[in-house]
Amino acid sequence: MATNNVLPPNNIEAEEAVLGSLMIDPSEIRNVSTVITATDFYILRNGWIFEAIVECGDSADLMTISEALTRKNRLDDVGNVGYLTQIMAAVVYAGNVRSYAEIVRERSQRRKMLQAGQLAAKGAYNLEQSVQVTLAEVANAINGVYSEAKTTGVTFLAAQDSIAEFLNDDSPRHHIPIGIDKADEILKGGFLIGSYVILGGSPGSGKTIAATQVLYNAMINGSRCIYYSFEVPRSAIIARLISHHIARTGGKPVPYGAMIDRRMTNEQRNAVNIAWLELVDKVRDNVMINDAATMTPAQLTNSAIAFAIKGGCDLVVVDQLHHMSDDDKKSDTKQRISNISRELSRLGKRIHEATQHRAPLVLALARLNRVGYAAPDMSALKESGDIESDAEMIAFLYRDTDKATADPTAATPIFFKVAKNRNGPTDFALNALMMGSINRIGDAK
Repeated sequence: MATNNVLPPNNIEAEEAVLGSLMIDPSEIRNVSTVITATDFYILRNGWIFEAIVECGDSADLMTISEALTRKNRLDDVGNVGYLTQIMAAVVYAGNVRSYAEIVRERSQRRKMLQAGQLAAKGAYNLEQSVQVTLAEVANAINGVYSEAKTTGVTFLAAQDSIAEFLNDDSPRHHIPIGIDKADEILKGGFLIGSYVILGGSPGSGKTIAATQVLYNAMINGSRCIYYSFEVPRSAIIARLISHHIARTGGKPVPYGAMIDRRMTNEQRNAVNIAWLELVDKVRDNVMINDAATMTPAQLTNSAIAFAIKGGCDLVVVDQLHHMSDDDKKSDTKQRISNISRELSRLGKRIHEATQHRAPLVLALARLNRVGYAAPDMSALKESGDIESDAEMIAFLYRDTDKATADPTAATPIFFKVAKNRNGPTDFALNALMMGSINRIGDAK
């Protein structure tokens, strides 16, 4: 239907076709209810009729729907029985009802997009409101458009086929290797794609080395990845990846520190340039590194969705969550971290809903309290708030304090510990070796 450009997007014929089809074949109510709700109808009376049809369920017909509308004093307002009869008679084929419902939903989403734009315009002119608050409000409105079709849930009957497919799917679950072989073996391949993982550690414990190692393992196998680095510049992350790549491909190691301090030999500089060109050729546009000083959860969510829309995303690294900011200016540090962690735990699902690609692994680095734990537990997470309950896995990297060395280039014995894991083995610790000079954590000899 060609609509008047002055009016918000709508398709009245599709709305009436949905209602008429459901009155003819009430068995489709469950199917359609997973696509739209009464609020998706542009014409108010059509939304009322849809509510009445859903209320009547399998017994929905002209008489029961009229009675349901009468109980709410709405029958005369919708046009009485005459309107109900009219929309039933106009249906050509009730079997297309889901397609009609998807048209109704699409127009509803466009109206919500329009409302988000109006909200942005109103906020732009409101000089008493901060830009960050306005951007957060607009981001929340847009995120609502992404997920609105999911709010109705799915009944057992409507989900019958998809659940049967899930139960009979014996394909392996997808993981991203950590690079510590024993840990990858115990965890059946590494960190699980689609999960929210917290990797905690004190300064110098190797969190960023581990995170860039996971990034390398993902991107070198063709995965699309995002790395949010709020602590070190983009160049430092890339230097770590280059150093790691040279070591992994059998080249003569080039220390990470030599690249950062610009004290490479000509041989090393040549090796670095070759490694960088190899990575660019392999990865191309599949990896984004964002080194903003800070971001709010809403800003990070929108950034990640914009990247994932172009072809999916298997990994999002947040380095580290304590450097993120919160939209709630009145919250204390503990509440701020709780708010950030809660939003990060929802990031994978929001990316999936917005793009229809699978949810990524969200790997967030976190600080530990400066306490003398030989083997930290979850209480050691700094200002932990609700992190413990949000994450599906919590792992720690920590040094053997008796064998620690002040030399950052020396191989340092460390431990990798999994304190929580909803999807597999938990409460185990492994010996590992941090080779800071080549940006790698591996198994202890």
